[in-house]
Amino acid sequence: MQLGDLSVVLDDKVKELVCELSGKDEYEFGDLSTEIDKKVKESVASFCGKDKYEFGDLSKEGEIFILLSMYVYMLECVCVSNVHIIL
Repeated sequence: MQLGDLSVVLDDKVKELVCELSGKDEYEFGDLSTEIDKKVKESVASFCGKDKYEFGDLSKEGEIFILLSMYVYMLECVCVSNVHIIL
């Protein structure tokens, strides 16, 4: 075994796994990035309750989440302050 043999074996194995992930027969440069991009967009679309991701979807959902969190926090503060008043 020579010094570069491990690199060649690892390279072949990674390309094989990327082909399994992408469903392609032969690896092309950029396949992994393309698959990761596709999976992230599918996950964001699902999280947002949409069929297809559009730019800005996650930001919009994040804004709604922050506003709802602030609202819940304010309600909790009111409930806690009412308990103190009753006590």
